[in-house]
Amino acid sequence: MSTATALHYESYLPMALNKLLNIGQEVQQRCNAHCVIAHRIGLAGPKETSAVIALSPAP
Repeated sequence: MSTATALHYESYLPMALNKLLNIGQEVQQRCNAHCVIAHRIGLAGPKETSAVIALSPAP
């Protein structure tokens, strides 16, 4: 059995940003909350954060 030592994230940036924006907008509409999403690009080692999603209630 092999063990992964890292992940390398690549993307077509315009498409990825558009998709993350759409997801954030859908969360805002469905949950009445502000949503910010960030996803890393490049090399990520074991146990390193790949994505962060932050939510807060809308006023």
